[in-house]
Amino acid sequence: MLWKKTDNHPTAATNCNVDESENLALNKTTSQLNPFLRNKWGADRAVDGQHSDLSSEGGQCTVSAYGKSTAEWRVDLEGVFNIQYIFVQYRTNNMVWDENHPNTGTFMGFSIYISNTTKKEEGMLCFKDTNYTRDTIPNPFTIPCRIFGRYVIYFNNRTHPPFPSGYSMFAYNDLCEVEVYGCPALDSIGEDCPSPCPDNCLQGQCDDIHGTCVTCLDGYGGQRCDQKCTDNTFGPNCTNTHSNCSDGGQCDHADGGCSHGCDNSTHDGYASCPSNRYGNNCQENCSINCKDPERCDKITGHCEGGCQVGWKGSRCDRKEASDQSPTSSSEYHLSPEVIYSIGAMFIVTIVIIIILIIKIRGMKRHSRENNRKDNDEHVTKTEASYDFYDTIPDDYFGYHVLAEVPKISTYGVLHENQNPSVALDVNKLNV
Repeated sequence: MLWKKTDNHPTAATNCNVDESENLALNKTTSQLNPFLRNKWGADRAVDGQHSDLSSEGGQCTVSAYGKSTAEWRVDLEGVFNIQYIFVQYRTNNMVWDENHPNTGTFMGFSIYISNTTKKEEGMLCFKDTNYTRDTIPNPFTIPCRIFGRYVIYFNNRTHPPFPSGYSMFAYNDLCEVEVYGCPALDSIGEDCPSPCPDNCLQGQCDDIHGTCVTCLDGYGGQRCDQKCTDNTFGPNCTNTHSNCSDGGQCDHADGGCSHGCDNSTHDGYASCPSNRYGNNCQENCSINCKDPERCDKITGHCEGGCQVGWKGSRCDRKEASDQSPTSSSEYHLSPEVIYSIGAMFIVTIVIIIILIIKIRGMKRHSRENNRKDNDEHVTKTEASYDFYDTIPDDYFGYHVLAEVPKISTYGVLHENQNPSVALDVNKLNV
């Protein structure tokens, strides 16, 4: 059995003795997806071996950021191990753990993955809570998880509302301690892991209790991989079969190869040739001159559907004879349809050119006539202006010969009339 998952705690009868096994996670490298702002609650707090103070201020617990929809924490065991079970202690703030505890809702729904990479998707799901409620979820929690792996990953999420009853709105990984127990070597079995796995187990991995291999090396089968493949079977766990060796003999138990070659239409003795190959061990290429290029019978190489124009033979590898020299110009004759098309295009082109010439000439003629008309109108206007000036009388612009104005002696006037009022009038006149 590769791995086992139950609701019961592991016992000495089915697992390595916990008291005598090593905590594989102790002080190993850790990381978390959404750490809190302060380093005092770092991911390493969960593997420091301390969980006497389960509060956030005790310095022994990891605390993740608030308000996140996913929470993820992992420890690197720094090697692939035969894991037995995992111990998880969640943060309680040193309060009684029951249905009224505020952290039960954040613990519910968590998962544990075992992986050989840092990605949980590339590993195996060890445990996922789908049934616990606030008043039934245990803390601390011991999880049987018999899987080979390097990374132990704690995961929780709140990404698909509505959530089950009792769940918190956000996800957290407030872990005070995570301990991983199992055999520290891949090649050990038994209650205290003293015995090596069978020789033909792939990568030396086997069930820690019974010694059955996870999978076998190529060419071997059986629970302990101690049976050599027979009856034309080969590969890991003897799961591949074929009967294509040319002499009808047994193929190689590991890779399926044939000591005296393979039948036609097969590749490496067991796989059918690809569509563009044929022959013994698929060594020949189908002709590119097949009507369907590079597709032929996998045994004979005969083209499927005949040959392309100019080729003949069952494999389309011979060129058809020609009555004319390859360099003769008649080899490159044009079909009547092409000639008709070229002729029509030529005629249309000529007609278009003629129409353009006629239009250009008409435009030039029209332009010259407009210029001549404009010149005639200008000359007519100029002559008309000269005739107008000839008809104007001499006094049209108001010029007249002025007569001599007689001078009046104011002195004589003043002395001829001594009337003051008259003199006054004369003064006004002089003004």
